[in-house]
Amino acid sequence: MSNKKSKTKALEKIQPDYNERTAQVQKKAQAALFKQARGLWKQLESAKDSMEKTTILAVNTASQLGAVMLQICGGDQLGFPFWTSHCAKQLPFNLDTAQEMISVHKKVPTPITTMEQAFVVLKQLNLGLGLLKLPERTEDQNPSGQSPLTAVTHAFQQGYNVFQKWIEKEPLADWDRSRLETIFAETKQVHDLHEQVAKLLPKSGA
Repeated sequence: MSNKKSKTKALEKIQPDYNERTAQVQKKAQAALFKQARGLWKQLESAKDSMEKTTILAVNTASQLGAVMLQICGGDQLGFPFWTSHCAKQLPFNLDTAQEMISVHKKVPTPITTMEQAFVVLKQLNLGLGLLKLPERTEDQNPSGQSPLTAVTHAFQQGYNVFQKWIEKEPLADWDRSRLETIFAETKQVHDLHEQVAKLLPKSGA
């Protein structure tokens, strides 16, 4: 009986020691985690400061580049024909990048100083720099639920309506050679498609 009491007392003495050691281990582990969290936050604050400066600089530089590209193309829309004939061999970036830089400039034409101002063009900036890519949409992916044929013909009609309103204000006869060459080249595919379809249609009376 005395042996059982001795063992019980020994166990009762060991249990508090074990619980105390466990608590100490947990406390040390928690202290290590707090220390790690403080270190990571310090790194994040440092990254935040450099990120803010770098982002503002990048936006302002992109806007300046967009302004230069507008000067190069005479203030008009920068299209594929003008790009290939005048810019492609002169510049180390592609047409998509140039167009995104122009978009940045149009949204922030004057230098910015805050991240709030930069936020409105971060998507265009990252697209232009190749840091972000939009998912490619297949012919079956149509947000309106339209068939591909309906979507295409609707897009053609919308584009034509916009163009008609444009030339009502600025008749083609008043356009300079550069803009005429651009619209001629850009509409060639539509013209070729029309010709292909015309050849496939049965002739009247057939």
